[in-house]
Amino acid sequence: MIRLSLHRGIESSRDARHRWLRERLGEALGVPGRSVRLQFDERGAPVSALGDYDLSLSHHGQWIAAVFSDEAPVGIDVLTVPDDADFVADTALVLSPAEIAHVMSADRSSQGAVFATCWTRKEAYAKLLRTGLTGDLRTITLTPEQSGGEPAAFSSARLCDCMLTVAVSRDHQSRSRRQAPSPFVGLGVQNSSMSPIPRPHRPREGTGPPSTSRHTSTGPMRGTRTKGSMVNGAASMRMT
Repeated sequence: MIRLSLHRGIESSRDARHRWLRERLGEALGVPGRSVRLQFDERGAPVSALGDYDLSLSHHGQWIAAVFSDEAPVGIDVLTVPDDADFVADTALVLSPAEIAHVMSADRSSQGAVFATCWTRKEAYAKLLRTGLTGDLRTITLTPEQSGGEPAAFSSARLCDCMLTVAVSRDHQSRSRRQAPSPFVGLGVQNSSMSPIPRPHRPREGTGPPSTSRHTSTGPMRGTRTKGSMVNGAASMRMT
């Protein structure tokens, strides 16, 4: 099973994000969130203490997202879609030359969304590998097509004003009794009365995604590999 959760608006502390993650993992397991114990790798990223259960967490702006899997290693990234991509040359330590050219070749009105797809795929892939945003990422092209040899399948969707990408390992044969990753069980998009996470400042070159504002269009982005829908404030998505 691969389960997603996406939340808009949460207290901007590390403890609050981890509490939210424990609650979501508890829901997936059918146990109280307070009984779920998290561990952390050498980079400080949360990992499950439950053996075969893999998880990944991402947050940006007012959005927080998590993916849990007992089928294969996973990575997730969420990014508020920027208004434009005039800054894309500053991301050359992460995006490949082909990906930067792909963003710049898009219609100006859609460059922010195209950038968000490229960026979230790279971040989700790095989280899947647990390597962080290393210099090696710029040698790999994942968007619009993979350059070959990357053991991951990607699913991206635009939901409200964010882009969400999940990377699922194709090399999951070591997990006995597991088959190919199943369709996503569900993605709950929730609002909260808590204060949203403050928008981060624009990072220095190559160190992270840009700050974003104002863009509020809805609906899936053209060319993504995920089908998404919004019904009464809830969203669902599945791999294609």
